[in-house]
Amino acid sequence: MEVERKLRELGYELPEPAKPAAYIPYIQVGDLLFLSGHGPVKDGKPTATGKVGREITEEQAYKIAEEVALNCLATAKAALGDLDKIERIVKLTGYVASDETFNRQPWGNKRRIRTTNKNPRRERKTHKNSSRSKQATAGHTSGDRDDNTGKKRRELSA
Repeated sequence: MEVERKLRELGYELPEPAKPAAYIPYIQVGDLLFLSGHGPVKDGKPTATGKVGREITEEQAYKIAEEVALNCLATAKAALGDLDKIERIVKLTGYVASDETFNRQPWGNKRRIRTTNKNPRRERKTHKNSSRSKQATAGHTSGDRDDNTGKKRRELSA
């Protein structure tokens, strides 16, 4: 109950978990819990629709993202019984519908989760001549090599 206490201290309250009829909200395989896609839903109805930069402002999008995160936590609690059983979040993927003219996606995540990588084999890799070298994250390379094949990328001229 420590996690829930901290959430309450921060002013958050877990909603009732969704009970969708069309899909399974989670599945547990061994010690791993996989959550299905979540959205801004309350009492089975969407609480937000539209695109960021058109019908939804950036500030509203932050609130919607918080709501979705709480929905994910509520589902995890329903699956495990207690959020304190979560040892680590291995992967978290988020999708945001945005207008074609909205171009602030890289800046949109002001509340990035900072982690420390204690695995020496997955140290930060950067390339000296890469404009993206400062954006490289642990375990990923950036620059002039294709991340999937490791081969040099071909430059396309405009």
